[in-house]
Amino acid sequence: ISKPRFALGVSKAGIEAEAPDNKPVHIFLVVVSPENEPNVHLEALSAASRVFLKEKVRDNINTADNADEAMRIIRDSEKEAHG
Repeated sequence: ISKPRFALGVSKAGIEAEAPDNKPVHIFLVVVSPENEPNVHLEALSAASRVFLKEKVRDNINTADNADEAMRIIRDSEKEAHG
């Protein structure tokens, strides 16, 4: 691949995943990036963490009705962060 790609999974019920807070995990994010560009991967993870650190974003994604709505929530959060 030539640039980072993301896959988002949401479980409304939550899945036991040995999270640090011992709570079920509701949002899963997979990031893949070019093998020969580790900095690109770190930048992608950093950008994703800025979005998902916001409790409002996580709550809104958890209650989204479909993937399009979840993506809109993420895009709106990114726009807010960049003015």
